[in-house]
Amino acid sequence: MAQFTVAQGKDVSLTGTNKLYICKEDFVKVFPPVSGEKVVDEKLARVDIKEGKEFFFIVAINKDVKKDEIILNKIQRDILGKIGEKLKLSDASFLRFPTADNIAFELRINDVWKGAKLSFQSEILTNEMRDKFVGHVLGIGQRLIVKIFNQNTNQSINLDATVRSFDSRGESAHYSGIAQILKAEEEANERQGNKPRFIQLIQDTSFEWTSLDQDKLEVIGSNSLREIFREGVDLKQLGIGGLGEQMAVIFRRVFRSRTLTADQVKKMGLRHVKGLLLYGPPGTGKTLIARQIGKMLKTREPKVVSGPEILNKFVGQSEENIRVLFKDAEEDYAMNGENAGLHLIIFDEIDAICKSRGTTGGGTGVGDSVVNQLLSKMDGINSLNNILVIGMTNRKDMLDEALLRPGRFEVQIEIALPDESGRLEILDIHTQALRDNGYLGSDIDLPIIASIAKNYTGAELSGVNVAAIGRAIDRAQKEEEAEIHSLEEAAKKSGDRQALREIQRGGKNIQKQISVMQYDFINALQEVKPKFGLDLGLLEQIDIKEDVIDYGRRWIELMKKIGTSAKPGFVHGTHATLLVGRRGCGKTTLAAYAALLSGYPFVRMLSRSWLARQSSSAIALDHALQLVFEEAERSELALIIIDDFDVFLQFDSDGSYNKSFAWKLLG
Repeated sequence: MAQFTVAQGKDVSLTGTNKLYICKEDFVKVFPPVSGEKVVDEKLARVDIKEGKEFFFIVAINKDVKKDEIILNKIQRDILGKIGEKLKLSDASFLRFPTADNIAFELRINDVWKGAKLSFQSEILTNEMRDKFVGHVLGIGQRLIVKIFNQNTNQSINLDATVRSFDSRGESAHYSGIAQILKAEEEANERQGNKPRFIQLIQDTSFEWTSLDQDKLEVIGSNSLREIFREGVDLKQLGIGGLGEQMAVIFRRVFRSRTLTADQVKKMGLRHVKGLLLYGPPGTGKTLIARQIGKMLKTREPKVVSGPEILNKFVGQSEENIRVLFKDAEEDYAMNGENAGLHLIIFDEIDAICKSRGTTGGGTGVGDSVVNQLLSKMDGINSLNNILVIGMTNRKDMLDEALLRPGRFEVQIEIALPDESGRLEILDIHTQALRDNGYLGSDIDLPIIASIAKNYTGAELSGVNVAAIGRAIDRAQKEEEAEIHSLEEAAKKSGDRQALREIQRGGKNIQKQISVMQYDFINALQEVKPKFGLDLGLLEQIDIKEDVIDYGRRWIELMKKIGTSAKPGFVHGTHATLLVGRRGCGKTTLAAYAALLSGYPFVRMLSRSWLARQSSSAIALDHALQLVFEEAERSELALIIIDDFDVFLQFDSDGSYNKSFAWKLLG
């Protein structure tokens, strides 16, 4: 560690660089040259000051600096030391730091200014930072001089920029010497509690500006489109497949308005969308979309909570948990107004806390209070314009209707079962690693697998991929064991004990290439059954093979009518076919046989045995019936077999027909 005396430079042009300057002789002492390393005239250094504090600055060579002296600008002297004081420098070029995703600055006019109020576009300030400060390492409270040219006065203005806050994601590749890195990271983690104290500016960093001299300085405009969305975002790389249409709707309805400047938003009287509801069956990618949206946007780190985590046994604590989620956004909006950054809050299983008011039991009213608190934060008197709340649920019907009105969760996107092209995208994503590393067989035909895997969700297709890999691993290991056994038998027959010992000792080194083949996926589809697929459990109870007899042309025509009546192009919407005949003539068997031959991806059978498994409550039975028909609607093609049809239309206790079931059939 080298020690220097603080001095004031004569070259005013160096002020705005925010670098420290020493002579070439001292530079070599602080940063000893490494063999094979490119010669540079500036490097990152650690500056130790009083009370154990530290900062990181870029140190550069300047020929006008005297030996053992270091040149600092006025702001740096305020932080690091006055003229004549000693300053210690050490090499920090080997360290790596989290890269800045977003950084917020507070601005003051550093010069004595007596003229008219100054106005600067935020884009100009951002460009200045990117031109001059990429690679700089900053900490909370650190101050910089930002030199901006004012066209109105035809002169440069020095702005005092103080780091107020920052968000970081990932780490830069700026390092050398792995042992030193690990040691530095361990020390940093102990001091910081795993929270970074310093970040490094990169070209992709976004900036927020707040003027503390409101009567003298105004910052106009907000983040542009380039500032909101990350560059080079690829849905495939994010693991999102088969949802391109839904993502396009989300970006058009939710985010496009946020690409405008605050001035444009004000002139248009625009209100940003604050709530996005993703609903649909389990495993279709709702949670994946919500999490990956946070990675696509240049926002603060999203707050992700599960609905049940909000609930608390103590009085008022559940409501307080909601308020805490919005606290940062409220503080940011109070300070920056329409220029405040976007805050993303994600609720998984939101139906757990936002059920229709008046329907929750217990008598405490906690569920209703949580709904009221969320409504107040999203669309109350002091509602915010810098928030986006994403809710996810499998049961949209359970949510309070007030949540679904404009100003709340007004954009509602159904994440349905993927179609064939969507399934192909999902399979392509899940097999990418196998393909890149040579584990995917040459006979793999993903389009065929996608066409077979009707009504599989994204999660189920992931399970199919895992099952196929498991089969390939099992086959390779069995081949290894068989080869070892064959070599052992050959050695025993020849009486070569030495060879036998070597085989037993080195048998584990025999490894067969793992290759996932087409038939691995076909067999995996038989193991992983889709939730919205054939209900084979009920159909297999019918002994179809022995009971079905082809008795001629009329039988063939009847089967065609039953099996194709609901195919696309034959009839649109719901189509019903009624089989009538004496008891025991084979109506149930014929319907089940037609279901198996039809190729419908979704088949359900409602029968006496199905009724016996349901609750005796009329409400519960109605819900069970509704669920079957809702699941059928989600499938591209669906077939529902109602056995003992008259049983479902029995009289209710008041003497009327079972209206709810009749309405479902008519609808």
